[in-house]
Amino acid sequence: MRASGVLAIFFVFIFLSCGQDEGINPAEESLDFFVDAKLTGEFPFAFPGDNVVFHRHYTREDDKAIADDEYSEDFFVELENPGESFEYTGEELKKLKTLFLYYCYCGYTSDVALKEGSIKGTKKSERKYELDVDVTYEYYHIDQTTKDTIDTYTRQVKYKGVHQQDAVPSGMSGAN
Repeated sequence: MRASGVLAIFFVFIFLSCGQDEGINPAEESLDFFVDAKLTGEFPFAFPGDNVVFHRHYTREDDKAIADDEYSEDFFVELENPGESFEYTGEELKKLKTLFLYYCYCGYTSDVALKEGSIKGTKKSERKYELDVDVTYEYYHIDQTTKDTIDTYTRQVKYKGVHQQDAVPSGMSGAN
C-alpha cells in the first residue's frame, strides 16, 4: 500500500510538470537607433558613418505544436537627417536605404526587395524617436537545382514603437 502511495505522488509530479510551457520562447521586440552610422550589407549591418540608422529586431513566439517554426526578422532603415519628424511613401520610400532580413526554416529565396508602404517618425527626445512603419517586401522562392522561380511571396513589416538611441555596433569597416 505504501509503494502505491509513493507511485501516485510520483505520477502527480510528472503530470504537473508536463503542463508547463518550459522551452517555449515568447515573442520579443527590440527597437534602437544609431547616430553617426551607415547601413551596410554585412553583419552587424550598422557601422560608423554620417547618418542615422533605425533598427527593429522581432522574434515571433514559438508554437509548441509545430516543429521548426522559429522565426525572427531584422528591419533597418538609414536616414540622412531625420530632424524633428519625417514621412516617406511612394518613390521617396523606395529611394531609402533599407534592409529586411528574416530567419526561419523557409527554404531558398531570392533577395528581398521593398515593394510599397510608409515610414513615419517623430523625435520624442534627444535619445528617442517614435516610428510608425508599414512596408511590404517581395521575394521569390527559388528551386535550388534549376534556379527557377517557384512562387512570389510578400512579407509585411508593420509596427509602431519608440526607438532608443544605442551605440553604433563595432565590427569590421563596413566598406559596403
